[in-house]
Amino acid sequence: MKKLQLHILFLLTFLNVNAQHVKLIGDSLAFSPRNFILAEGKFVADILLDNGDNKTVQLAANLFSEDIKMVTGQKPEIKYDI
Repeated sequence: MKKLQLHILFLLTFLNVNAQHVKLIGDSLAFSPRNFILAEGKFVADILLDNGDNKTVQLAANLFSEDIKMVTGQKPEIKYDI
């Protein structure tokens, strides 16, 4: 399970390539099952981890959060519970 979460986390880092193909409707993005929005305007998606995740997964999530902050100016919150 932890390996799957790590793979998903790394996969999410490459989804921004598809962000160039997102269609705009007026001033907002067109939401569809193919679009995964990490940040838009003042919205930034949280990063969800499990308390039992390996330290490497937690480190990757923190680095990913910092990357999003450098690009958008907003840092996603890392949560361990929904």
